[in-house]
Amino acid sequence: MKRYNLDEFMRLEQLRTGQKPMHNKLIIRGLNGRVRHPLYFGTLLIVVGVLFIFPNDAMFAFALISTIYLIIGSRLEEEKMVAQFGEAYRKYQREVPMLLPFRRRI
Repeated sequence: MKRYNLDEFMRLEQLRTGQKPMHNKLIIRGLNGRVRHPLYFGTLLIVVGVLFIFPNDAMFAFALISTIYLIIGSRLEEEKMVAQFGEAYRKYQREVPMLLPFRRRI
C-alpha cells in the first residue's frame, strides 16, 4: 500500500489541485508484478469473504453486482493505462493477469 497515493486513488488530489494526476512511471514490482489490479483483487476477496460469512440472497446480489462493477472498472482503467503507457502497458498485460494472480496466462 505504501506505493499507492490514496489521495490520488480517491481523487482527492485532483479536487485539491484541479489537475489530473500524471503518472510518469509504470510500476510492475511487488503485488503489481503478480496482478495488474491488486486493490480490485483485494476487494474481490473481501466481497467473496462476506458472502461466505453471510450466505443469503442479499449478499449474493451484493457480491454479483460488486464483481461486475470491479470487472468493468478494471477494464476502463486498462484503457486509460494503455493510452498513457502504450506498448509498455500492452507488454505488461501479456505478462501479468488482470484480477486473479494465481491464474496462468497461456
